[in-house]
Amino acid sequence: MSLGFRAKNPVHGVEMELSLRGMLLLRGQYPASSALITRIENETRYCFKAKVQDFRAPGAFTLRLPEEVFILGSPEFLDYLQSLSREVW
Repeated sequence: MSLGFRAKNPVHGVEMELSLRGMLLLRGQYPASSALITRIENETRYCFKAKVQDFRAPGAFTLRLPEEVFILGSPEFLDYLQSLSREVW
């Protein structure tokens, strides 16, 4: 799964908790992500876990929806997001 970036060997992990709206938007923008989304038991929240080649697409998705996405894993991904926010400010 490459979230829009084709890759033979995805190397970076991304794990996010999504609201219902976030999950629906992710599936709409990246239909192949459906196979990587699971419902969190007894909640209306979802978990997306994947390996990606590049953080650009998941980073852009995350930054557009800060109230809908919570990063669960990957210190590398968090570092990437923080570097983007430093560039903007």
